[in-house]
Amino acid sequence: MNSSIEVVPIDFISAPVRVIGDIPIAVGCNANVTVIVNNNLKLYESISLSDAIQSLATVGELLKVAHSASEGHIFGAPIFKIIIDHQSLVYETIITCFSFVNNCIGAIKNHEIALRIATRSPQKSMIYISKTAEKANKEMAENSQKLVDFIKKLVEKSTDFLVLATGGQKDTVASEEREDIKKKGELEAKLQSEISDLKEFAEKASKESTEERKIELVLKYFCAFTKPLTQDLQRKSNTDLAENVVQLKNLVVSGDYMTALIKCFEIIIKTMGKVRTIFENTRLFWALVKTQYDLLDDVINVTDLTGIASLNIKYQNDITNQIKSSGLIWLTLAQINFVDCEKITDVKKNFDEFMSNLPGRGEAEAMAKVCCDEILKNLGEENKKIDEVKNESDKIADELKEA
Repeated sequence: MNSSIEVVPIDFISAPVRVIGDIPIAVGCNANVTVIVNNNLKLYESISLSDAIQSLATVGELLKVAHSASEGHIFGAPIFKIIIDHQSLVYETIITCFSFVNNCIGAIKNHEIALRIATRSPQKSMIYISKTAEKANKEMAENSQKLVDFIKKLVEKSTDFLVLATGGQKDTVASEEREDIKKKGELEAKLQSEISDLKEFAEKASKESTEERKIELVLKYFCAFTKPLTQDLQRKSNTDLAENVVQLKNLVVSGDYMTALIKCFEIIIKTMGKVRTIFENTRLFWALVKTQYDLLDDVINVTDLTGIASLNIKYQNDITNQIKSSGLIWLTLAQINFVDCEKITDVKKNFDEFMSNLPGRGEAEAMAKVCCDEILKNLGEENKKIDEVKNESDKIADELKEA
């Protein structure tokens, strides 16, 4: 950090954010804020539940096809029980999305308070943020875990049904279980690697010999808000999923409803596996954010800035700018979850209408065509978005290491 260069204060949110409806207004309150949020959206899109919500909608459509194809068959009853559980998962996701939004709004409020504190004590302002964020980050990680557990049970019931429908054939089920274990292991490895990097950076900051260098590293660390884990695992599974969707469509068109029913649940299990990966990714992200704030607290406490008034003044704009940047990331996360709330509410409405007017076998072919075409379209859009997010993430992957 070159102390001879004057640091210009950046813009911050100029509209109050107190309820969910305030979020889009705050994003558009200032042209510079809008640009920053839009850039952040590209980076943090991978922890959005949007794709999981779309996949839940896909599963809902597939369950409609399965229900239609099983009309009058002994498999109708267990399928309907799975439909009920899916509806419950949609409701649980709604609760989680609104909880995320409320926590983001709370974090934005705390950043506003921290900016006022920073005019008197920059160190205390950063401590205030790290302390107040602890509860919210923990709650969001726990809520994500609830969704992981819920989807796990739904996958188990679906795989049990598939075994029943195939007369005990377990090849597909075993394959999905192995893939699930592999995905979870890779995600956990990514998490531990990220935590290791954070700890190394925090240790480096606390051992600096000069207080000025310590402040510079604290600011660098505070700015390097945790980046979400990538969606590479989801990208890999999309090709296989697309092939299965095409096969399902052809089976229904040919009138082979029993085989179509089995294929339908194979796709449902794979799709719910994607949902679980997204939920797990979100949980790990918030767990990592909590770790970052915990380590930040340790670094700030080790670095006794309170007795260095001249440096506090010197870095006043740097500190307030980083608080503002952090606050704008929380506004970005609020915007992501605001959109998610709208999407999951639409999914609920659509499924409620389905439950009020259950289709019969005569509608299975038309429904399968529409459903399959929609799934393939969404997979293409999802792949494009994943590639864009990965490109943005790669640009800043070495930020902490270069500190």
